[in-house]
Amino acid sequence: MNYLSLTDLFLVGLALDICGAVLLAKGLLLSPRAIASLNTFWGINQGALTDRIQNRVYAEFGMVYLATGFALQAVGYGLEIGGVDTEIGTCRLIVALALAAGAAGAGWAIWELRHGPRMEALRASVEQERDAARAEIRAAEAEQSDGS
Repeated sequence: MNYLSLTDLFLVGLALDICGAVLLAKGLLLSPRAIASLNTFWGINQGALTDRIQNRVYAEFGMVYLATGFALQAVGYGLEIGGVDTEIGTCRLIVALALAAGAAGAGWAIWELRHGPRMEALRASVEQERDAARAEIRAAEAEQSDGS
């Protein structure tokens, strides 16, 4: 008996799609504490900066998971259309569910291992761009004051 089937790609792809959707949603849904920390009179504060970096990292990972899940589903559909035989039954269901759980677990493990380093790299990139961003803001303010 073959323990892997092309229909497994559908369920694994769906599991990655769900992981991606959860991460994208998590990046978009701010907690009340994060919303309160955004309320400042002097521009962006450190809490808001960290929150925005975290949201971007969630979105980056979510997009990769969604794209991978959709690609696996596309391969599965392509193989099905191509006439590749597949097995059905309770054993197949158990294997497919185990693979889906494994994909979700791998997605979680990758997140745990990589989101911290990605946040630090993004924070360093933001720091490198800080002076250029300030110059752009000053130029836009000067242009606006000249036009008034």
